[in-house]
Amino acid sequence: MTLFLCYAKLYRLKSKLIQKANEKLQLPVTPQGCGIFEQYNGIFDFSQKHPKISADQFNKALNNDLVLCSFFEGCDIDSIDSVINQISKAMPYLIEVFRRPVTHLIELETVVPVDTAKHITAKTVRHLMSHSENWECIKNGRITPKNVLTKTYDDDYGIYENLVFKNLIDRILKLLKKQLHNLSLATRIYNEAVNIDAFSRINHEQYYRAVGLLYSGFFNNFKEAETGGTIRKIKQMLSLLSKYLSHPVYKKNANAKPISKDIKQTNILLMHKDYKHINWLWKELGAGEDECEIDETMQIKGQRAYEKFCEYLMVFAVSNFNFDDENKFNKWTVGIKNKKLGFVDINALELVVKHKRTKVKYLIVPNSYFLGKIRTKTYNTIREKAEDYDKIIFCEPFDIDEGDGVLPISLIDIDSFRYFQKLLLEGMIAADKDRNICAFCGGIMLEGKCKRCRLVVEDVICKCEKKYFVTRLDGVKEYAPFKIINDKCCNL
Repeated sequence: MTLFLCYAKLYRLKSKLIQKANEKLQLPVTPQGCGIFEQYNGIFDFSQKHPKISADQFNKALNNDLVLCSFFEGCDIDSIDSVINQISKAMPYLIEVFRRPVTHLIELETVVPVDTAKHITAKTVRHLMSHSENWECIKNGRITPKNVLTKTYDDDYGIYENLVFKNLIDRILKLLKKQLHNLSLATRIYNEAVNIDAFSRINHEQYYRAVGLLYSGFFNNFKEAETGGTIRKIKQMLSLLSKYLSHPVYKKNANAKPISKDIKQTNILLMHKDYKHINWLWKELGAGEDECEIDETMQIKGQRAYEKFCEYLMVFAVSNFNFDDENKFNKWTVGIKNKKLGFVDINALELVVKHKRTKVKYLIVPNSYFLGKIRTKTYNTIREKAEDYDKIIFCEPFDIDEGDGVLPISLIDIDSFRYFQKLLLEGMIAADKDRNICAFCGGIMLEGKCKRCRLVVEDVICKCEKKYFVTRLDGVKEYAPFKIINDKCCNL
């Protein structure tokens, strides 16, 4: 009997585990999500080699093999130039195809007004006799036609070689636009003075140090003059191609299906004086800019890599915001630890900010799954299942719209660590009930104002009667960059 009860308990336990597994929130595997691993694989490799790392080792790694801000490798500009030169060689022949494409003459039978008909055949008469709707009138047994069936001839631009040409032009346009975006972004960041807000100008020497650490690898690999020349070439090519996109060989094949990487070697593609260059360039571009394939294993690896990136960036943000190696600053202490979310395949971070006996607890959820239209619904579900947190913050590496409490944390955004610092500052102010020491610089605060950095913390009551606080710089009307965002308030 006892053995039977044990089996019954085991069966119930197994049933509960199966039910819990079935209730796990499923996230979509997409090409965008799978492509994340390629960008963050350096972080993934580093985390595999260093499962546990001390503060000293972490700081040393930042100067060596741990990169928290990267745009592209230095050699990439050379490979981009190589592709641009290949397209340049083929450009005269591409223009000739736009102007004088190979076409097939096709014969069409259409019903046209009798005045415009050019070819009358026996079939025209038979068609007219059986279609009275095309009669103008009938008089004395004679039919006066209104419309007649006739033959017309037209150029068929939809031959296979022209479909290859249209697909090649699309690949070239996509490649050029992507590289123009990447190079322009890198150039802007290189030339642009670092945007130092009023707080950082007055106080944070650590901010300069942090930016220097993030920029060092980028500056060492960046070739400004070469990049500027490549940008000019790309713009010229895009301008030239855009003039010919209205030509029939491209416009009439606008709805053509994409062609796979391997194309048929037809006589025209092999021997025609212009089309053979299309064949050559197609092979030279190889896989081109094809999207990453959907691969669940790659998606999971990308998610783990992004989780580690967010963890490292949070540690970096804390260590460059007045806190010492033990994560202490004045009366504040900060704790960062991993949190496994059992209801979804994401490893989150718990950020706990304490001030004396008061603490604020945040859950930071790194998400590399591309959610699209289901993002709001998914994040609301996670909020419902995750309990006992003052705030839940989601991080994404994509170009995202504001909303849903999402931070754009990315390897290519130099300011990503500052989003975490702003969140940290919010927690420090929220946990501090005394407000006699400035959470930003450590200066003395009197009546909510810091005498050193001029930070002002104001308590505000929303129209919905909920309390929140904002920060601003004394003497400045606008709110400071470290404005506190309380997502529970309807006024923000």
